[in-house]
Amino acid sequence: MFCSRGALSLRVYQLKVLLSLCMVAASSLTIQLIPDCASVGKNVTLSVSGINGNLNSFTWYLGEPSASNQIINYIVSITPPSAPGPKNFSDAIGLPNGSLLITNLKTEYSNTYTVQVQASTPGQASAELTVEKSCDSGGLTPGQIAGIVIGVLVGVALIAAAAYFICKHLNSRENI
Repeated sequence: MFCSRGALSLRVYQLKVLLSLCMVAASSLTIQLIPDCASVGKNVTLSVSGINGNLNSFTWYLGEPSASNQIINYIVSITPPSAPGPKNFSDAIGLPNGSLLITNLKTEYSNTYTVQVQASTPGQASAELTVEKSCDSGGLTPGQIAGIVIGVLVGVALIAAAAYFICKHLNSRENI
């Protein structure tokens, strides 16, 4: 069975679209900072999610991926699994799930961190870490303020209703 030239080009186009959709699905690797606010002297985990399949190895970089920027290389199948890179620092620890734990944070640790993962589907993601002197929220959130206002209004309404019913009850006793 032979295909016409138009049908063949349509099939090639459909294959390209399918492959590009697979590439988008494969690039779902993300990094989340835990906790969201990193402060001096505390710990932060750059938590990796979206790894497809079994994790074989991962490499963390300070900035762009290059051999000179490597912090840690972690290969699951060897003992010990991690090897330090040129940008390694003693507070950086590779975790078996691909995440990076940074302990005893210092302001000089603020940078872009990139991870490359080798799994069933390879992936790469980056995250910006900014180390703050303090993570005080600096006040109440709008939701907290709204909750306080609603609580106060309900409290005032309850007190007013109680006073009304007490006065009404006392007045009805005096009329007897």
